[in-house]
This record gives sequence, C-alpha cells and structure tokens, in this order.
Amino acid sequence: MTTTLYQIPMSSNSHCVMALITEAKLEDNIQFKAVDVMKGEQMAPEFVEKNPFHCLPTLEEGANEFTMWESCAILRYICNKHSLENFYPATPEQRARVDQVLDWRQCSLYPCIAKAAYPIMGWATNKSKMEEGKKMMIEQLKLFESYYLKDGKFAFGFDKPTIADLSVHSVFPMIKVTGIVLSEGMQKYEARMNAACPSFATHAAPLTEYIAKNHSGKAEKN
Repeated sequence: MTTTLYQIPMSSNSHCVMALITEAKLEDNIQFKAVDVMKGEQMAPEFVEKNPFHCLPTLEEGANEFTMWESCAILRYICNKHSLENFYPATPEQRARVDQVLDWRQCSLYPCIAKAAYPIMGWATNKSKMEEGKKMMIEQLKLFESYYLKDGKFAFGFDKPTIADLSVHSVFPMIKVTGIVLSEGMQKYEARMNAACPSFATHAAPLTEYIAKNHSGKAEKN
C-alpha cells in the first residue's frame, strides 16, 4: 500500500512532518508529493475528494483508503503507527507533555505568526494586525523559553527532540521574517534542533531561500 504525504514546499506545517519521516527513516514507506497552491492544485476535484478542507499537509494511505490532514494530527498518527516512542513517548504523562506543547504551538504561537508574517510573505493582505501579532509572538516565545526550555534541553526537558520540538522548530523561519531576533536561549535551542534533526535544513530550504532572497525585516530582539 502506497502512502503519500501531499505537501507545500514553502510550508512550515509540511516541513515538520517531512522531517519526522526522514529522521525516523520512513521515506521508503511514505513518499512526498508537492502541491502547487499557486496554481490552485489543492482545489482540483481529485484533491478535494481526498480532503474537502483542501489544506496541506495531507496524508493518504492507499487509493484514498485512509486520508487525514492537520500537521500535528499527522505527526501523532505516524508515531503511533510506526511505534516511534523516541519522538512520542508512550507513558501518559510524557505524552501529555508533548501534546501540550503541540497544542501551544498550534493555538497560541501560530496565530501570532499568521498575523505578523503572512502579510510580509504575501500570503495575506490584512496588515492591520501585524504589530499586534509581533507583540503577542514575543510574549509567547518568552513563555516558551522560561517554562518549556528551563532545563536547557528540548521542550519540557526531554533529552531528545519529540514531535513537539519538530513542530515548534519548523516555524522559526516565519518568526525571523518578521524581523524578530531570537533570544540567546532560543538560538541555542535552534542550534540543538539543527544538530539533532539535520534533514530540517533540506526540507525547509525552499522557504528559507525564498525569505533570504525576498525579505529582510528590521531586527527586533525578543
């Protein structure tokens, strides 16, 4: 049975799932297929049949036998299916901690990023919430560092990165495009992630190269 991850090369939400697949050595099991949203391929009838929400990434197993979307849900599913307890611990307490950080990333951090970074990237036209988004993002990053990284390791003190770290790390390029400079602690966390998950740089290259070429925000330290 063929499993396909439909993804956007410029999307941080795709990058975290792609990094998990690569770091867990599952690329022989799951193939990547880029979707060109600029051409509206996500709205094509054959894709909408797979995913009526037409969002990415989308994971499909078999010929539409099982299809799901939402990056954090996909991360959890892949770990559960392939018993990746090093990325998603098995004990209820440890798993709850990973889930907590995943939900923080989706519900608290990413909405700030969307407000602040999307207009810069040309993905949104409403610029009225940009400063509000940056202010909220700075506060959320401070909270993340002071609580989740207080042990100087990975999120919630784990010795190795979990899928929560993969999800958080994937949005760093979007944070930087707003002009915010990561604190020293967050820079060290980013360096730990880069060393632990080297495939990230390859998967995120389309986004980071585009940002480097087209955008340069005014530096603002958080």
